[in-house]
Amino acid sequence: MKPRFVVLFAAIAFLAFGCASRPVTFRPNAFAGKQRLFNHQAVYAALSSADAARVEPLITADSARDNAETGPIWARAFIGTGANTAPASVSIDSTHLVQKSHGFSFKVSYTYTASATLTYGTTRFTLNGSGACESGEDTDSYSAMRQAIEICIAGIAAQAAELMRTQSPYARLEIPFEAAPFQPYAETGPAKISGQAIGQIRGGLVELIPYVGYMKARDEAIAGDKDPGPRDHRLAHYTRQCVLDSQGNYDFPNLPAGDYMLVCRFLARPGAPLRDDVEIARVISLGENENKHFVLTPY
Repeated sequence: MKPRFVVLFAAIAFLAFGCASRPVTFRPNAFAGKQRLFNHQAVYAALSSADAARVEPLITADSARDNAETGPIWARAFIGTGANTAPASVSIDSTHLVQKSHGFSFKVSYTYTASATLTYGTTRFTLNGSGACESGEDTDSYSAMRQAIEICIAGIAAQAAELMRTQSPYARLEIPFEAAPFQPYAETGPAKISGQAIGQIRGGLVELIPYVGYMKARDEAIAGDKDPGPRDHRLAHYTRQCVLDSQGNYDFPNLPAGDYMLVCRFLARPGAPLRDDVEIARVISLGENENKHFVLTPY
């Protein structure tokens, strides 16, 4: 096999197995389009930051072999932190130029361009990025390929993170709080709601909230891709809470009849691609002297 093909094949193999082995993490503010982006240390310094956009290249041996010269390499990106995390699909097109230098010494130049579609709330953004690196005395062909891909995706991640800091995903609504519909729920009654929560529960709590007036309006806003803002602090006066026992059981006795929302917040599972917690909310209609039982789980 000719030396130039040995170098290129080895670089492709590294892309297939090296890049796919772990997520690549970038600090949004670390990439400003300057030449320092092409500095090996600058790229890898950003990998240790927790304030991150996370990119997982979806690269297999077959896709790397088929698309190493030209063609799309797909990556799945999770950009942002906490509740502002959104998925993005990234397509990376690669081109390689192999140049013979001295005798059997080769330089390999890698250039990547990427286009990402990020859907955030009700808005869709199209982002573009590029990266290039050349093997040389201080950078072997394997590192050059990986570095070029990381720079390319980093540009996408930085743009997306900036958009998510400055754009609101939903139109904000101002929902007035009126106490009158909640007053009957401050009384006691003969009905009961009980059950079990299965999973890792934030705070070990289950909440029961009257599903009337203000709460219904918030729920309708969320269903219509609107942002109802944080809960009004006065809602806490009408919210019942139950601390789960060691088996995850909860119990809300002495309830008046009416409509309720049962709420439980589960911690994200370790290794899950999205870092957001999961909130399970169930609307319940409860009659006089009625007992209802529910199992809550995100699985």
